[in-house]
Amino acid sequence: IAATLGMKIGDEFKSSHGFVDDEDLAHDDAASFKVVGILAESGTVLDQLILTTNQTYWLVHEHEGGSEEEEQDHSDQTHEGHQHDHADHEVPKPLTEAEDEKDITALLLKFKGRNFQALNLQRNINENTDMQAATPAIEINRLYSLMNTGEQALRILAIVIIIVSGLSIFISLFSSLKERKYELALMRVMGATPSKLFTLIVLEGLMLAFIGFLVGMFLSHGGMQIFASALKEAYRYSFSGLIFLPKELLLFAGAIVIGFVAAVLPALQASNTDISETLSEV
Repeated sequence: IAATLGMKIGDEFKSSHGFVDDEDLAHDDAASFKVVGILAESGTVLDQLILTTNQTYWLVHEHEGGSEEEEQDHSDQTHEGHQHDHADHEVPKPLTEAEDEKDITALLLKFKGRNFQALNLQRNINENTDMQAATPAIEINRLYSLMNTGEQALRILAIVIIIVSGLSIFISLFSSLKERKYELALMRVMGATPSKLFTLIVLEGLMLAFIGFLVGMFLSHGGMQIFASALKEAYRYSFSGLIFLPKELLLFAGAIVIGFVAAVLPALQASNTDISETLSEV
């Protein structure tokens, strides 16, 4: 959030309600916030938050929640202060001190143990009180269950694409052998060994797999980079196509293995080319 807003240590800013840039929602009459620290990027929701103490929140909203009586008392105190020529100034309370009369609308609890009571705490609060409780682990599992069908469909689609890609390499090499059988026979006549022909066809399969891997990585990372700004605007998270994961090395290894397996049969056929039979068909 600091990078997005261009803020650095010592900068000041005003708060407002919501994500809409509306002057009517800004707290112009409240004190400005001052940036005193910037957290390291963690890849979590904390990257999108500006953290303050409860006291600063209460201070910003004092002008909204005060009653007419309180406002009148504040006006009288201010007037009396002016009459005494500012002899007595109220010392502001530190922004880290708790105030009993202020309200806290949300709490984050961490269980010391994982027992039956801890699991039922959310239900007991929701059923027996006016408060609302939510357990992050349960809610995340619910979210995953909703997304599970789509995720499984994408996994199946990915497996089908991998199989089709392997078959495409196999068919491409197998078909090219029919057109190049005379070329391969001439190579044998000129001294090429069966192992050399086998290696040549396998290298072609590996090259096709390697090029396919590079094209796939370019399209996936390039597409992510193109849509990064739109995704960030929609989900409030930073997306980038310039980040490469260690698991992508497994994709590279898988592509090479598929290319090798798909090229083995055509390579065996090329290495077993019958020179006399092939040349007699010319």
